Amino acid sequence: INITCLTNRIQNYASNVGGIRGKVLQLISKVLRGAKTAIAWMRYEGFYYRGCIKATKNLLKKQPIDCVIAACYPFPAIYAAYKASKMFGLEYLTYILDDYSSAKNLRKFCLFRKRFEKKDMDTMKDVMVSAKFNFISEGFKHSKIFADIEKKVRNKVVGFPLLDVNMKSTAMKSYHDVPHIVFTGSFVRGVREPESLMHIFSFKQTSKVKLTLCTRGDYQGVLSQWARDKENIDYKGTVTREMSMQIMESADILLNVDNKNLHQIPSKVFEYMQTGKPIINLYYFEEQKSLLESYPNVLQINQNNIT
Repeated sequence: INITCLTNRIQNYASNVGGIRGKVLQLISKVLRGAKTAIAWMRYEGFYYRGCIKATKNLLKKQPIDCVIAACYPFPAIYAAYKASKMFGLEYLTYILDDYSSAKNLRKFCLFRKRFEKKDMDTMKDVMVSAKFNFISEGFKHSKIFADIEKKVRNKVVGFPLLDVNMKSTAMKSYHDVPHIVFTGSFVRGVREPESLMHIFSFKQTSKVKLTLCTRGDYQGVLSQWARDKENIDYKGTVTREMSMQIMESADILLNVDNKNLHQIPSKVFEYMQTGKPIINLYYFEEQKSLLESYPNVLQINQNNIT
């Protein structure tokens, strides 16, 4: 069940349209999103969590639900599970890997920042205390939010979400004439940017490696233009989740680009690990590197050292 807000739909449409009209639509989307986050709290995306509640209600009409598993991003998913527990008497688990209270760069403009930050902290505490169980990262365990409620919540620190760290990876076997590397995910200015990826795949040594990019976000035009004269780069832009999973399945190697801050972990890396395929991880901080150190087949490259 896909639930997207108006600005995301405009952004996706603009990416597919391209040209001047696409750029105008992207600008409109950014203005709308900026206006929304200036007077509301990004975390409490009303359209999204009301959509989740409605979908849950419709599912309950068809079959009973034993438990809701709420993922950490976006936060309205967890908030929706919390609301569903109140409305329908459902139990829920949280899967929290980020310390939201510190991710300032995701909400640069807000007219009522202090009031919303307090509401943010209080609501998140209620959500975690009310949950049947909480799966959290080592980083989140040391956050201020968790310190205030540590004795009240049931939790387990996880590095590989629900996976055995001793799992065997898929053997490095190429099904193509040349290695096929796949990146799926979004690029957001100031959060996760593609410069290191573009630099690596501009080397002569990587010109014979096939790279498929399935992306959305702020760099659609830049990546499309960059890939245009490179025969080994297949830029697909925004694709459906189903197509993204099919492309990942066809890959020999999966590529992850870490964020420029420690406050968020790209959720895509956990899907990558579940495939067991070899992973190339472009990281900034040692903490990001440590997340994948126990993974059996990974190449880690520090983005700060790419020249």
